[in-house]
Amino acid sequence: MQILILYLLCLLATVHSVDYYELLGISKDADNREIRRAFKKLALKLHPDKNMEEEKSHEQFIAINKAYEVLKDEETRKKYDLYGEEGLKEDFGNSWRGNYRSWNYYYESFGIYDDDPEIITLNKNDFVQSVLESTDLWFVNFYSPQCSHCHHLAPVWRELARNFEGVLQIGAVNCEEDWMLCRQQNIYSYPSLVLYPQREKYQGSRDLTSMMDYVLQHLPDNIIKLTHQYLSEMLSTEETASQPWLIVTCKNTKGCLDSDEIKKLGIILKHLVNVAEVEKNTDEKICEFVNCHAPVSFYFDLIAENPEKNISLREVEVSEIVKTVLAKLPEPENYSEESFKEMITTMKNLTSSPRLLLFTDKMKSSESNIDLKRLKALLPEVVLGKFDCEKFPSTCAELYLQKFPTFLLFKPNGAYEFHYGRITAYDVARFVRDALPSQVHTLTPSDFPRVTESVVSTLHAVLTTVEESISVF
Repeated sequence: MQILILYLLCLLATVHSVDYYELLGISKDADNREIRRAFKKLALKLHPDKNMEEEKSHEQFIAINKAYEVLKDEETRKKYDLYGEEGLKEDFGNSWRGNYRSWNYYYESFGIYDDDPEIITLNKNDFVQSVLESTDLWFVNFYSPQCSHCHHLAPVWRELARNFEGVLQIGAVNCEEDWMLCRQQNIYSYPSLVLYPQREKYQGSRDLTSMMDYVLQHLPDNIIKLTHQYLSEMLSTEETASQPWLIVTCKNTKGCLDSDEIKKLGIILKHLVNVAEVEKNTDEKICEFVNCHAPVSFYFDLIAENPEKNISLREVEVSEIVKTVLAKLPEPENYSEESFKEMITTMKNLTSSPRLLLFTDKMKSSESNIDLKRLKALLPEVVLGKFDCEKFPSTCAELYLQKFPTFLLFKPNGAYEFHYGRITAYDVARFVRDALPSQVHTLTPSDFPRVTESVVSTLHAVLTTVEESISVF
């Protein structure tokens, strides 16, 4: 009984007078970038510098400032979600009044990279998991909003991120907000650029060409040097034989890809497509097997069992080649309501393969769907699929889906988990790898009768055992 009373008190504690999510105008599954952008928008609108005649402008700004301070930190956000404002007394006290900067600070310096989708803003909570515990290649900019050199570097950093999108992760850490993280990484001057996992500080010039050359030197070379002599050997290897081919026959001349661009293709398409280059000028026989007239060719089947799927590409932009190739790869399974219910039943079997489904309100070709194909390379043990909530709204309503696109991981024990982070292949793959071994179950209202009955039954059994033990003595 005492345990049940304590449980009810915890539920009552979550009922709080101020809803920080509502205050910032965001959903409860908003990520850090969405939280910062929402706060910045409100800060520019409600700042006392711009509302001097409003008597309550200071109080209004303090309120949104506290909401931001609570929700941006993973630990305080958890406390607030569980216990409301009562759970924040240790961190903020009863009389927290906060402090804030001038309006110009929020306009010019706050969230420098929040509007750049190619740049991942990292904080102390996700840095360890995303960077330090990952084998992915990261180039991270540790900066301070008060540093003029940091602002001068920002346009170059954005261009660098666009040039290497999909090739490596480009990050940014605001050392004014996460100074402890920066000290732990031995950052004492700004901007400091560090390559991970090597933890190597970049010491070169801060121009785009120099930084691009530096990154390219550290990229792995996954390109196959294809010759007619080794063609049959390559096709007999299980890994290469089971994948399509992208073959480059023209490089380092006008209208062709250069060596660095080919290297990028090899990294972006790793485990999805065999990327190869041929030297047609010194190996004329290779032209009997591949099209040497086009600068780049895509072969779904190199031994020509399905020649209608093979195409020649005149486009030599890396991003366009990637889009074309990914669009040619097989689509993940589209689930209907019936097949989804069958899948749920199947997943109760512990030997089933885990399923990762993308729930969307539109089944048109989109960046998320293309990114889903890249997940196949990152999660070979997971079955991928898509579900159209616009077509089957009742199923999505039962799952309480409100934000699209959303990934759900269905585990072999019948449990499932939501992905709340960034919708990128790397972040979704990391979520799946962390979630699979965990015992987390997502509960809906329909589950609570069963759960509470189980809890009461367990408590009754424990009390009975205790009473029997006491009677023995």
